[in-house]
Amino acid sequence: MTAYAFEGGVSRDARPNAIEITEQQYQDGIEGMLAGKLVTINGGFAVIDPPKPEPEPEPEPEPVDLAAYARDLSWRTRVDGTTINSVPVRLDDGSLALINGMVGLAERDAERTFNFDSAAGIVTLTAAQAITFGEAIGVWVQLTFDRRAAVLLAIEAGSLTTTAEIDAAFADVTAPWSAA
Repeated sequence: MTAYAFEGGVSRDARPNAIEITEQQYQDGIEGMLAGKLVTINGGFAVIDPPKPEPEPEPEPEPVDLAAYARDLSWRTRVDGTTINSVPVRLDDGSLALINGMVGLAERDAERTFNFDSAAGIVTLTAAQAITFGEAIGVWVQLTFDRRAAVLLAIEAGSLTTTAEIDAAFADVTAPWSAA
């Protein structure tokens, strides 16, 4: 029985552009195709490994909204808090509300003491200490807002162009900073 090879396979039927092959070549072609190989007639009958697929191109990185990134980092910096007189203070919105309430009570009752629950444990504050503590926290929170404003201006001016530069700008909000 006659066998034929064409670009991509083998057959017992004649096809356009096919070449006649031996029975052994026909069997080799069938076995090769079952094993994932390709039949080619370019330059004569051969069973070859398929070409390696082209690697997928790296996707283009999504553009980063630097202003949104800076706003989020400013918020996370504030929430992570700071340390005031060796007392670590987390400053999410709930904590700030509780601290402001403590300061309000301290302003109305100078004889009162307050138990403040910090990451280091309970800290007892006099009314005067609570007011000073609240003021120090207010100053620090304002520093985070001031830094955010300066960073947003630097982004708008084009002097901050990467998230790494923004991270560096917020690394220490208590230190002086300039985008230049």
